[in-house]
Amino acid sequence: MIEINNKAGFDIDLKKTRRVVEKFLDYYKFKDYKISIALIDDEEIREINKNYRGLDSITDVLSFSSSEKEKKEENFLGEILINYNQTKRQASSFNHTPWEEFVFILIHGLLHLLGYDDSTKKDKEKMVSLGEEFIRKI
Repeated sequence: MIEINNKAGFDIDLKKTRRVVEKFLDYYKFKDYKISIALIDDEEIREINKNYRGLDSITDVLSFSSSEKEKKEENFLGEILINYNQTKRQASSFNHTPWEEFVFILIHGLLHLLGYDDSTKKDKEKMVSLGEEFIRKI
């Protein structure tokens, strides 16, 4: 089950968003797992980023993986919070449309739920490569 909560009321195609997530879960063999996605604004993501990561700044995506127990017993991978305002602002710097950047950030968040990390340059490059490869396939 894929739960998408558009808390900020962004003008975004939630059906297409759901299809991207479904394809991702199928591709990575997590088809029967649950994920929660919330689309939130600058203020809310800044507050959450500050509370959970100690960073008083706006960001594009935050991912919260479930515990191993939740994964095993409830088939719940975790939650992704996306700030669509930020993805729109940064899209042109990556030569993306706002939708393309949103999909890239969504995939990035999903990869985090699978255990990928981007704390080092090498790890970040790996995640970018995996995201780009998946997007080319869909």
